[in-house]
Amino acid sequence: MKNADIVIIEDDPNIRQAMRSLLSHNGHTVTHEASSLPRAIMALDLIVAGEVKCDLITLDGNLNSNGSQDGYDARRILDEVRKYGLGVRVIGFSGSGLPVSEAEYSSVIDFDVIKPEFDQLSAAIEAL
Repeated sequence: MKNADIVIIEDDPNIRQAMRSLLSHNGHTVTHEASSLPRAIMALDLIVAGEVKCDLITLDGNLNSNGSQDGYDARRILDEVRKYGLGVRVIGFSGSGLPVSEAEYSSVIDFDVIKPEFDQLSAAIEAL
């Protein structure tokens, strides 16, 4: 995928900044960023409304609003992407992989990249 419009969903501001820099350097446009589940849902609403362009979402699989690492937030976001039928690509990007069943979300997730492998993230985006 070249010159993609990308939404970053990541709670760590340092990782978001690094991703924004990498993606911009590689010719992509970061159209929106979300640091929490409520902000991610708001971003999806903006995509549905046509107010935010999005070809690809990078999703922090360990994004958490409830203080645990149970993957609830990632599953909720993936469920919303699937429910809306957005037709956007999703790359999971987390320290331990997405805490979801690959079989359950295979129709939504394109790649699952382990942080901080930014080169692998770039390669996954280019492969789409």
